[in-house]
Amino acid sequence: MQQTTEQRRYTYGVLLSFTDEGGWYIEDRLTRKVVWRMPYLREHGYLAEPPAELRAEYERLIGWKAGMRRVDFANVVEMIADEDCAFDQPCAHGYRVEQHAIYCHNTTWLYAPSKCTFCSKTGERHEGCVPHAECPGYKQNEQGGQDGNP
Repeated sequence: MQQTTEQRRYTYGVLLSFTDEGGWYIEDRLTRKVVWRMPYLREHGYLAEPPAELRAEYERLIGWKAGMRRVDFANVVEMIADEDCAFDQPCAHGYRVEQHAIYCHNTTWLYAPSKCTFCSKTGERHEGCVPHAECPGYKQNEQGGQDGNP
């Protein structure tokens, strides 16, 4: 039976390893075999998404085409949260779960992280944090989101 793009997305996983033989990998999750690899280079630094070479191969493997949408699942934390939660971030895709995290709900960005990795509410940068507008999946919140994450 032919797999859909969404099923293939869960068959292949993108990994980054910093071990002695570290690098970027695409793994077939069913066989646990690496099907593609490239070295991690210092110029990769922190990337909001994997390097272009890896993205091209991953998209080829899963059959991703421009304009496709990925399935958006609510995180279990979002479902059980009894605190204040809202789409009130600078990015329209950012869903805040008070005192926990901001979850990304961008369905058109294949490499969207589960949790937003951008600056804190105070504007302080932390490791792995980039300004909201530099995110490849950023979309201005027309309803005027807060300036940062909790």
